[in-house]
Amino acid sequence: MKFFIGTTNADKVREIASILSATGCEFEVTDPVDPAETEEDFEGNALLKARAYAKHAGGLTISEDSGLIVAALGGLPGPWSARFSGCAIEGGRVVRHEPSSTPRAEMDRRNVERVLALMKGIEQPRRAAAFKVVLAAADASGAVLFKAVGESHGWIAEEARGAGGFGYDAIFVGQDTFGKTYAELDSMRKNLRSHRSRVLQEFKAWLGRMLKSRSRVVVIDGNDGTGKSTVVARLRALGIDARDRGVPTKMTDNPSLTPVAGEIYLILDVPVEVSRERLAKAGKNLEERYHTVSDLEHYRTRYRAIATALPRCEVVDGTGTPEDVVARCVEALHRLAPE
Repeated sequence: MKFFIGTTNADKVREIASILSATGCEFEVTDPVDPAETEEDFEGNALLKARAYAKHAGGLTISEDSGLIVAALGGLPGPWSARFSGCAIEGGRVVRHEPSSTPRAEMDRRNVERVLALMKGIEQPRRAAAFKVVLAAADASGAVLFKAVGESHGWIAEEARGAGGFGYDAIFVGQDTFGKTYAELDSMRKNLRSHRSRVLQEFKAWLGRMLKSRSRVVVIDGNDGTGKSTVVARLRALGIDARDRGVPTKMTDNPSLTPVAGEIYLILDVPVEVSRERLAKAGKNLEERYHTVSDLEHYRTRYRAIATALPRCEVVDGTGTPEDVVARCVEALHRLAPE
């Protein structure tokens, strides 16, 4: 299995690679995209970047947004962490940012100096701080398939210490680092406790479930107008052996049939009016068999009943965007895949 890492930060790449190398999966860094981070929180920016990098790379891509939160500074630097030295602050809020071509190492140094200057004279316990990261994985269509949040708590040191790490590591003392800053820890010890390590461990577990899903045949079924063909195409792009219709369709007219060994069944379900709207948009005849209101109502009821009778079967809400539906299907596959 192959996926991409979406970031322009070489330090993050090294840290991510050191943790994910044990998965056995192939991964590579995408070409630079560096989309504008227009959201006001870590989650919004993480999702924005994951979608942008995934569409650019054309495959499953992880990206993240992370930074330092200092309570005494009203939560700053927060989402502005990487460019904090270039931010204009009024009333405890960032009101303007001046873009800069300054090399990242120099920007990190300036960011650290600004936080230390703002924290000057503030004593414990008001020096509390936390690192926060939101990691997201998206497919080439922009569907967000995975999201995790991690935090590391501690406080801001009086001065920068240590030569390791990056970003604000030299001024962040963790609750479990025995007075040392993250920059004074070796990479192994940092990875054991860091916020980024926690979300990457969750992602590793998610990858394992994805690989198990890829070892099974996945049948996508349901009424006409539920979006089956779109979901099948996008699951196949993820390397999943997805098929359009199978045993559930046959069981709507022959309930005595049994499931095929090893198959997983996902039944897409939408209200009848949604099916009709989609069929009409696709130019289908709404008066032909399986498209009438009565047929759609009848078979919708049958599919729901079949879902309760079949093992390894789940009904998935097919409303919303195709990206939303694909994300729900992947979640369902992970619940249904064998341990």
